[in-house]
Amino acid sequence: MFGAIVGAGGLIGLLLGGALTQYLDWRWCLYVNLVFAAVALPARWSCSRGRRSAAHRSVVVDARD
Repeated sequence: MFGAIVGAGGLIGLLLGGALTQYLDWRWCLYVNLVFAAVALPARWSCSRGRRSAAHRSVVVDARD
């Protein structure tokens, strides 16, 4: 099932990218991604607000022997 979804996504992406470059311009492939970024960035900020994981904490390593 996962392979079918990934394969269909790749196929649709190639077809839409080809249509955009054929009828509009290659820059439209980049403009389409701005829509996804405009949705993903606020979603990421709202999901991670108030939580600090161990990866974000600073670690001081003293390597003196």
